Amino acid sequence: MKNKYACLIAGIFLFIMLATSATNYIYVNNTFDIINAELSSLPVDLTICASKIPKLKYIWEERRALLNLTHSKPELDKVSELFEEAIIASSHNNISDFETTMARLRRAIEDIRNLESITIDNIF
Repeated sequence: MKNKYACLIAGIFLFIMLATSATNYIYVNNTFDIINAELSSLPVDLTICASKIPKLKYIWEERRALLNLTHSKPELDKVSELFEEAIIASSHNNISDFETTMARLRRAIEDIRNLESITIDNIF
């Protein structure tokens, strides 16, 4: 009888872990889909970007609160710092720095997103 309860409890914990993992996967991908869509829709004019990027950074900071639970702080800090660099570059109307920062930001987002995929490298 005790074995049945132990198996039931283990099964419940396994289900909870799998459900939590799936929910995290969906949340991370949804977050970065939103950010990528916003980044792709940024206009070429840096004066307009200077007003839109702080709003995008605000979305990031809201979503980051939950991402802090499952991802390492340096990875998330890197994205936050790149948003700051983008704000500075756009406010100074520096096109080359802005484009470089946007490329680095997209790469940092993809790096975090890649951590959500199930691969041998991510497991070990």
